[in-house]
Amino acid sequence: MKNVIYQLLELQQLELGITKFEGDTKKEIQRLRNLIPPQVIGHYDRMMAKGKKGVSVVRHKVCTECHMALASGVYAKLVRGDDIVICDTCGRYLIYLPEDQPEPETDQTPVIEAVKSQSKLNSDQKE
Repeated sequence: MKNVIYQLLELQQLELGITKFEGDTKKEIQRLRNLIPPQVIGHYDRMMAKGKKGVSVVRHKVCTECHMALASGVYAKLVRGDDIVICDTCGRYLIYLPEDQPEPETDQTPVIEAVKSQSKLNSDQKE
């Protein structure tokens, strides 16, 4: 299912002119449309006909099109990538791009040292 959503995002970028394609863009669009299941293309086309993007990237657990936070279960399902996920608010297909997500902070040393020094100051003041 993950491939279908990536193909759908590529299709959207070609149709909106976001991505430049070396060669015949119309042929590439038709090729992608033939790869994607008809039910998915139908929903995507309805969204595009309304003037809305059919696919939305998720960043910081938020749909980037309607700016609504995703429920934790929906987000977990999206990250697993084993099913197609639609935003409960705007109805767009959701895609999770790991490279767009922020890196977790790994260096906790300054925080720990600050807490230790604060604890030491508090204990010294009590004496």
